[in-house]
Amino acid sequence: MQKIAAIDIGTNTALLLVAEVTQGNEIIPIVQEEWIVRLGQGVDRKKNLSSEAIARTLAAIQEQIEIVRDLGVEQILISGTSAVRDAVNREILLDAIKNDFGITLQVLSGDEEAKLTYFGALSNQNLPGDILVVDIGGGSTELIFGTQQKIEYATSLNIGSVRLTERFIGTDPITDAEYNSIRHAIKEQLTSLKHFDAEQLVGIAGTITTLAAMQLQMDIYDSLTIDNSLITISKVEKIISVLKRKTLSQRKKMPGLKPKRADVILAGALILVEVMQHLKFTEIFVSDRGVRFGLILQELGMINV
Repeated sequence: MQKIAAIDIGTNTALLLVAEVTQGNEIIPIVQEEWIVRLGQGVDRKKNLSSEAIARTLAAIQEQIEIVRDLGVEQILISGTSAVRDAVNREILLDAIKNDFGITLQVLSGDEEAKLTYFGALSNQNLPGDILVVDIGGGSTELIFGTQQKIEYATSLNIGSVRLTERFIGTDPITDAEYNSIRHAIKEQLTSLKHFDAEQLVGIAGTITTLAAMQLQMDIYDSLTIDNSLITISKVEKIISVLKRKTLSQRKKMPGLKPKRADVILAGALILVEVMQHLKFTEIFVSDRGVRFGLILQELGMINV
């Protein structure tokens, strides 16, 4: 079987997938790991990638490539999303990746990210009817509507867990004024959002998978358990009510919540609950797949981006 590696460089994380591809083009994960690099730190305000964030990201990529090479995998795909797309100095990162590792990073447009996200998330699904995929990232939130076979509509909202945390949260624990400001900012972004008559709501990315892990009080993250699990809006609201009362150091000790996500999880959870309320969904299916699976599908010629 063919082996391919895909790296997804986001605003908050660098995600590695090493997978085997069967003759029927089924993607079977061998390795899935996450590095929290916070590449987008300060990008919302300064529009630049900081030297520290670039260094963290390059160090993570170095570790990822070592894992990939140890497995004997030569083909490595790598893409960048919101933070790379928004940064005016992104060429510094792109040049460093090319010079250090001999790999060209693909900077995804919003539309390209939406397509890779959607088909990546559904790559192990066979869902009937209309589907809405929600991708809450560090810098933006994507909503993609369609069927198992095609995308009908996609939009990107300028709200993400890191972006909102940096913009609104300055005290520990969060104040009522900060909390209300975040909710108001999210609601403002949602006012122009069209109604989606979807039968299935599917969520991907770190905010949603973390909330699923917290729901299960998971000490060690298990992708197989998280993938295709279900989380209700009432459960998300209960988690939010706990998070908003805790300090950062207290949140870092909560089961299912990785310490490096503890500062941004509340903003991400608020995005999810506001989206679900706005679209009148009471539950969401969780997918542990996304852009990195879409990159492999693109490489195999199974989707055209």
